[in-house]
Amino acid sequence: MNIRKIVCCVIFSLLVLSPVMVLADTMKAVTFEEIVFKEEVINLNKEWTVRFSREIASSSINEENISLQERENETKIPVELKLQPDAKSVRVKPLEQYEPGKSYCLIITDGIQDKKTKYSLANPTYMYFEVKNSKAPVITLHITNETVEGTEESALFNITGSVDREAKIKVNGINVLLRNKEFNINVTLYPGVNTFFVEAEDGDGNKATKIFTIRYDKKTSTSKTNDKKPDETPLILQVNQADQVVTGNVYYLSFLISGSVNKESTVELNGEKVTTVDNTFTVYTELTEGLNTITVQAQDLVGNIVKKTLQITYERYDDNQSPAQSSPPRITLDQSDEIIQAITATYEYLVSGSIDKDSVVTVNGNTVNMENNKFSTNVILSEGENRITIEARDDKDQISSKVLTVNLQKVQIDADLVEVRECMNSVIAEVQTEETKQLSRYIQNVLEQMINDPDYDYESQSPVVKGMYSSLSSAEKDDFQKAILKYIRVSLILKLKSIFGI
Repeated sequence: MNIRKIVCCVIFSLLVLSPVMVLADTMKAVTFEEIVFKEEVINLNKEWTVRFSREIASSSINEENISLQERENETKIPVELKLQPDAKSVRVKPLEQYEPGKSYCLIITDGIQDKKTKYSLANPTYMYFEVKNSKAPVITLHITNETVEGTEESALFNITGSVDREAKIKVNGINVLLRNKEFNINVTLYPGVNTFFVEAEDGDGNKATKIFTIRYDKKTSTSKTNDKKPDETPLILQVNQADQVVTGNVYYLSFLISGSVNKESTVELNGEKVTTVDNTFTVYTELTEGLNTITVQAQDLVGNIVKKTLQITYERYDDNQSPAQSSPPRITLDQSDEIIQAITATYEYLVSGSIDKDSVVTVNGNTVNMENNKFSTNVILSEGENRITIEARDDKDQISSKVLTVNLQKVQIDADLVEVRECMNSVIAEVQTEETKQLSRYIQNVLEQMINDPDYDYESQSPVVKGMYSSLSSAEKDDFQKAILKYIRVSLILKLKSIFGI
């Protein structure tokens, strides 16, 4: 038998892939798995060329027969299809950008027809491809002091920060644990300028680096140690956690230990020195399955020693199973340790989460309402470090607890921005047309966001403001400029220009 056949293949750039499908009046069966190809692309506007061995009927070139769709949810991507001059190739151009990290599928159905014989493809074929993320991770450092003072030859300093995605973090070449996209590490400062390199590398190999310096000024003590009268006040060690049973589904569970001493002391956790700030300490330790004995020791300058021992039992369960009913409640929080910046010295903070079984839940000692094993309540934060204790007690009096640490940082309000924001009220009243009023209100709204949120991305609003300004008529631009000059000081006008570029 004389077999007529069409060969279809997908190509990109100048490279031709292996044949995808052979079609004929009579042909052997082809399984779907035999015709799948996988590619990785970086270009978010990647175009594809589908090439056939014969000329194709133009009437069969449509989005029903050649299409692009997301692989996971099968959402179609709008495309532009163009039959090439040789009548054997079809250019597939996406009309929307691909999303980094997602997989897509290029599908050719059996509706494609030969131009002369009108034969159709015997079976559909497809090729899937993954779009790699080509953007570097964004590193944000939560460091407020660029200069540290002390009287010792060196000082401990805590570097904290976050990244916008899962990544490997290194600080001066040392691997740092990333938890909920946040990291922290204690480093040693020496007199003078100390330089640090923070590196982040995501799963696609994209890298980012931040370099910053911390200066350590070693001060000479103004008094001699021998002249200082020893503090004979009894040493008091306070540990915020109690003996308890905790559950989890990991081999090593991170557990928070926090507390305070009533005077200058050296604090150790299981023999390891712990950093204290204003005579308080916060440190994570790893629990292994079973009983964990944790010893906290404090020693003051006179040599007095106080110890406290905790017995923490860690019960681990399989990820695909529920914890045993005899286990204490398992607390899952929607929040994690974080730093909040606000323009006030107090802040209303939402604490919410869920419990795996019926329990009485308290937040900082106050009972909160439960609904479908979920809870939420507001806690008033004060400036500085706030420790929020969440405790759950089931009907068998089994208790579990978690401590959430939230640091509230009061930021200085930019007085210039406040003045410009107020002046914009007069500008809005002065300008004549609705278009110039809309532009003025938009600028005022961006200024409001900048005042309330020091990290607000005002740069992303600059193109919007420029576009609104460009759309004004010459008369409207003159009207706007006159109102700005009338009500806003020259130095503040220059600041407006630097923000919006108009």
